[in-house]
Amino acid sequence: MISVLVDRGQIISVLDDCQQMNIGGSRTSADDVGGSQPWADDIGAGGLWRVISAAASRRNMTVFAGLVLMREKGTAVLDRIADDAKQYGAAVWGRIADDAKQYGAALAAAALYMIFMNLVFHAFCPLVIFCGIPCPGCGMTRASICFLTGRWQQAWQMNPVVFPFMAAAGYFGWNRYIAGRRAKGMKIIAIGLLVLLIVVYGVRMYLYFPDRAPCLYAADNMIAHLKALYWQIGK
Repeated sequence: MISVLVDRGQIISVLDDCQQMNIGGSRTSADDVGGSQPWADDIGAGGLWRVISAAASRRNMTVFAGLVLMREKGTAVLDRIADDAKQYGAAVWGRIADDAKQYGAALAAAALYMIFMNLVFHAFCPLVIFCGIPCPGCGMTRASICFLTGRWQQAWQMNPVVFPFMAAAGYFGWNRYIAGRRAKGMKIIAIGLLVLLIVVYGVRMYLYFPDRAPCLYAADNMIAHLKALYWQIGK
């Protein structure tokens, strides 16, 4: 139910607007409105049509209804929606900015580590670099990229744990940033993901190591180089 106050002067103003825009097939003057008493009512869908029909029965009723509602309520409602959207967006970005300030240094350090290790060792997993053996998290970066780009089969091949991981990330992000509340149960979810990651790692290492990505053996690892150097010195 939309409460709209419509009197004779308002309807005449609507008719004048329509005449200026040349809306409708005939011209309607103030005399067509009739009556001098204010027309005031809580107008619903049917009441609105009755008021406008009495005011200008020869006009396009849809146009008149739209103009009256726009004049009385439309601007105020749109302004309120715009203000609420601005406030909500500012709150969301504020929460993101707060976390960026708090954890930005750690994220930057992790990014620099990954770039450096990839440039020097062509890998950033310490276990791969030193031992040549993939860790439980190997393949998660590639799986995440595949997941976000819609290549879900490749994401599953890289690391199937990416699917529950993304679901948990979405749950946390929605509660933390969109809803602005604490994401309940995140510790339990994190422990469950860690256990699942280790179990899946064990199964995949048994089935696919050492010749199927990402469960590959990196022969160019530091232990292998040190072992070769040791044998050369021993000779």
